[in-house]
Amino acid sequence: MHNNDMPPPPLSALINDVYLGYISQQDNQDNVIREIFPYGDGAPAMVVPGFMAHDKITASLGNFVSSLGYAGKKWKGGLHLGVSDYKLQHFSDRLEHIYKKHGARPVTLIGWSLGGVVSREMARQHPEMVAQVITMGSPIKALSAPDSTHLKGAFDFATALDQKIGAAQEIMAETPALLKFHLSPRNTLADKFALAAAYPLSCAARLLKQPRIVTDADFMAQIASPIDVPCTHIYTQNDGVVHWQTCIDDETPITQNIEVGTSHIGLPFDAAVRLIIADRLHHNSAGNKSAWSRFDPSIYKGLFDFAAPMAHQTITPPPPPKAP
Repeated sequence: MHNNDMPPPPLSALINDVYLGYISQQDNQDNVIREIFPYGDGAPAMVVPGFMAHDKITASLGNFVSSLGYAGKKWKGGLHLGVSDYKLQHFSDRLEHIYKKHGARPVTLIGWSLGGVVSREMARQHPEMVAQVITMGSPIKALSAPDSTHLKGAFDFATALDQKIGAAQEIMAETPALLKFHLSPRNTLADKFALAAAYPLSCAARLLKQPRIVTDADFMAQIASPIDVPCTHIYTQNDGVVHWQTCIDDETPITQNIEVGTSHIGLPFDAAVRLIIADRLHHNSAGNKSAWSRFDPSIYKGLFDFAAPMAHQTITPPPPPKAP
């Protein structure tokens, strides 16, 4: 499939997205869902917010996960501006912390939009720490079709900004150690002059470093490639932010795409989405890949509506351009 086959949704769809998101927030059926499943075993699960979102926006979903009997964890990455080196490093450190805190139990990653994209990357880097990945409207193929969303320019700008913010914060955090080094009589004058000459160059290099953005061919190919961790991709054709076909993957024995009827903004609040998450946690939170089971909507027929199964066209990302 070529990039021009996946244009961004029309602006009218974005307006409808906001409306459907409001409806999803009002249609709260958490109590009904909790009654369906036995109380969980405390397995850890982290909710990762989407682009320009924060833990406060996904707090309702995190609280719902905790109410099911699982250890719902926040991302704690602040405002999610993009895939800067610093955000990815924070995510890696946070995942490792939760994994070790819970006795080396693998973590379920529940990512909304961009949060699902980076969750897959964490699973790729640390498969032993991730039980499964659940994405909600995550454009895992958008990096091979960058014109499929209205947000490409904003995403690239925000990622570059986040890279510089992270570098500045890192440099500021080093200030006490630098002062201590220069004030210590144990260090020679030559060592102090050497550091004074080299450190500004190091700061400049970090501040000027460009992050990986959607136009980075290698990163595009990496994001779109499969991962060896169970994945459930939840998507909606009512998505007003990204093209829905970028949110599905080729189905495998450990990969499933599930269509729901809400909007991109409404995904974390939708009752059907929360039912899917509860089902996935109940069946697959142990992270046993050989025992992974697919979601069966027929079990819940009459309780929640799911979109009819569709025959999806396989999305094959284009090869990265050759170096000149």
